Amino acid sequence: MMKRNTFILLFFGITFSVISQISNGFSYQAVIRDGETLLKNQDIKIMFSILREGTEIFNQIKDGRTNENGLLSTTVGGTPAFLDIDWANGPLFIQTRIDPNGGFNFTIETAPTQLLTVPYALVAETALNAPPGEQGPQGEPGVATAIEPLFLENQTISIDLSNYAEIDMISSLIEEINELKERVFILENPELQHEMVLVQAGTFTMGCTSEQGSDCFSQEYPAHQVTLTNNYYIGKYAVTQAQWVAVMGSWPNSPPSLSYGVGDNYPAYYISWNDIVGASGTSMVIDGITYYENGFIYKLNQMTGKQYRLPTEAEWEYAARGGSLSKNYKYSGSNNINDVAWYNDNNAPYGTKPVGIMQPNELGIYDMSGNVWEWVRDWFGNYTSDPKINPTGPATGSYRVNRGGSWGSRESYCRVSYRYNSNYPVNYNNYLGFRLALSQ
Repeated sequence: MMKRNTFILLFFGITFSVISQISNGFSYQAVIRDGETLLKNQDIKIMFSILREGTEIFNQIKDGRTNENGLLSTTVGGTPAFLDIDWANGPLFIQTRIDPNGGFNFTIETAPTQLLTVPYALVAETALNAPPGEQGPQGEPGVATAIEPLFLENQTISIDLSNYAEIDMISSLIEEINELKERVFILENPELQHEMVLVQAGTFTMGCTSEQGSDCFSQEYPAHQVTLTNNYYIGKYAVTQAQWVAVMGSWPNSPPSLSYGVGDNYPAYYISWNDIVGASGTSMVIDGITYYENGFIYKLNQMTGKQYRLPTEAEWEYAARGGSLSKNYKYSGSNNINDVAWYNDNNAPYGTKPVGIMQPNELGIYDMSGNVWEWVRDWFGNYTSDPKINPTGPATGSYRVNRGGSWGSRESYCRVSYRYNSNYPVNYNNYLGFRLALSQ
């Protein structure tokens, strides 16, 4: 296989496609047209063929559905035949055939197009006169960002390839783009980048510790020693609305509303545990949890080649307490809740607030108290007093644990040790979100 994180750029006559390499295949995105008509919200079937010297060496048929912008997202590969391809023995070409009705009558066909290896990400920048909806942050020209994959029509595109490729490759790419004269898709969507904070392995007391005073509930007892033997990463912020839509394309339940906060940097909510982990289709197992292809984490991992996951309840609490830098605060980062949390008494008008406004905790992590409750991987179970190493909770249960409190919570629910234990995995609400973890 080619070097990981190499990107493949494809120019098709009737679709503009971008493919990025993942661990055992390609993550494929393309705008699908039948002539000049965008195929929106439509079930289709697509056949991928990889060719060498005109001979097909790989074939795969996938089902997919375009979104409201005609964008199809799927994956190619993951089979023994794909993994056996000799990528160094080129040139290799790819061809697609599409049945817009979801059957096997492949009426839309692209010409074979050479796979072009690009060891960097293309960055599309808007022109000074780009419309407001197609500009960078705060309406300024610059790296284009958007909730949906961004397309630029009839605009000047500047592509910075300096110091990344030889002149002939630069010239070839620019020539291809100029000849295309169609919409350009940003290869590296910035919303797929998640800031993660390293948490060093360590030992701590989990549950109702002395600084929690008389606020503890029964599910926080008994306090007990927990050792986490491996370093890990946890999200600096809860997953935002922009990050959710960049991966999923739409909302699984109710979309965010103005009543509870809408915006790129607001936390995603109305999200169930099953929406994050998935419940059907192809799967991957990460640290003992099965993530399915119709869930956020599976799709994100396919797009990025990483192995994001949900934090365990112990990982969440250790990070919220500040890890090895803990100052034993009652809330995550302070004994004064108003320094670190949006909660019932300070968030008028009611609803979520953009992530990262309050003070961070000792590790530089934001909003682990308040704003939105956060799903963790564990089933709820009662604590026991014996010391534990890398606990992951009960093997089965009825409720998945939520942590941290929310914009509608009273102070005691926003403490670092409080556990909410009344949400089934299918539940979603205007106060439920999540953050990611990643093993080192």
